[in-house]
Amino acid sequence: MRKTTPRRSFLTTSLKAAVGIGVLSSTTTSKVFANESRKNDFRIKSFQKYVEVKGKIFDKTGKLPLSNASIQVKFLSPDNKKLEISKNLVTDSQGNYAFLTNIPQREYGKHYKVLFELAKHGKKYNTELSFNRLGAYISNTHWEENRQLSEALLFPKKESFLNKATINFNISFNN
Repeated sequence: MRKTTPRRSFLTTSLKAAVGIGVLSSTTTSKVFANESRKNDFRIKSFQKYVEVKGKIFDKTGKLPLSNASIQVKFLSPDNKKLEISKNLVTDSQGNYAFLTNIPQREYGKHYKVLFELAKHGKKYNTELSFNRLGAYISNTHWEENRQLSEALLFPKKESFLNKATINFNISFNN
């Protein structure tokens, strides 16, 4: 005799599994720096699509990473096209930075944007990262000012899985 699972039991188990995957994927945080797993988690809503932006800040040669560089990121709130969210980060000893945020609002007909302002030794540098569901993009100005990065480091890379997108975005800071 063959044992069969009733349809209701199968549907209940499937629903529990789907909810569990959704909860785990939306609440998992990036462990960017040791013992600071939530410090760079800027998400304000659970169960919503989000993006992890990470990368490395290099010196003007594009070869040496910059440690302890200040980064201010700005983007539109996921709820409001006028409310701008501004957060501060600091690169680690290898020049790495990373943060999580809900997918921001975007202006009509434009890509989502994250603005970056870097500061080190009293000098500042501004650039931006644009992205949509297909990929991540740099501006012409960013391309011109960061040519010293190798092609593998210059162009942002975007990967998506379930409700999370990951973008690797490197910057050369001409301080």
